[in-house]
Amino acid sequence: MDLRQLHYFTIIAEEGSITAAAERLHITQPPLSQQLKKLEEELNVVLFERTSRKLQLTEIGYQFLIRAKQILAISETAKEEIIDYANSYQGTILLGITPTAVPMILSEKFYEFHKKYPSINFELFEGSTAHIETLLRKGIINIGILRSPLNTNGLEYIEKPEESMVAAMLPEYNWSDSNTCCLQDLAHKPLILYHRYENLLMESFHTEKIMPRIVCKSDRSSTTLRAAEIGLGIALLPESALTMARKKLEYKKILCSSLNSRPIAVWLSNRYLSKSDLAFLEFFREL
Repeated sequence: MDLRQLHYFTIIAEEGSITAAAERLHITQPPLSQQLKKLEEELNVVLFERTSRKLQLTEIGYQFLIRAKQILAISETAKEEIIDYANSYQGTILLGITPTAVPMILSEKFYEFHKKYPSINFELFEGSTAHIETLLRKGIINIGILRSPLNTNGLEYIEKPEESMVAAMLPEYNWSDSNTCCLQDLAHKPLILYHRYENLLMESFHTEKIMPRIVCKSDRSSTTLRAAEIGLGIALLPESALTMARKKLEYKKILCSSLNSRPIAVWLSNRYLSKSDLAFLEFFREL
């Protein structure tokens, strides 16, 4: 039994026929059938039921498929590790990032990272937390920079310190000299919500028995800020998002622990990370 036989076996199982598997592998049917027969003879088991036009895995064939995929995955990971070790710090980091995390990542320290590792390239995928998480779980990206709250099942992660939610506004909306406020202070104010935190905000308002006056909702933090900058109302979003403001906005930290969030770097628990990926995660840890 060798890796080629295991590969052939998994393709046959996925395609359900020798013909389709041969086409996918770009080989003729006879050698593929022969390899399958040799594998069954060596194991002394029947891996497929051949009573219909479509091959069906036997119970033992299904169990063997699980092991075969594990062995092939280990083999591929070992190959990637050796290639990566030989090539050192280079290649492309596939990085997903939410808009509110962009100012933190694309900073002067990021340029220092680039100078330290000039052979590392980046391909950035920007979008909402839900979009970035989907890309990560589908294997399209290796690392995501998101914000809490987040479902971390099946993920490894590095958390940064908590950050407050703020109420950002033009001066004419500012009702006091204090740099903090509570949810009760916002009860009758025109509010602009960032969809990412809508549920969290509404739950907090509900706990305080407040029916907020929502004048606008947006899918992007930058658009939420634009609405505040034209005087539509008071934007509620993480403090770091203010770095994207085009106008000088005044803001107050909202004194509500349930609204605090953290920047988080996440990656799949079973996903191989290159030396370059690990170097970037160390950079994130030290930000």
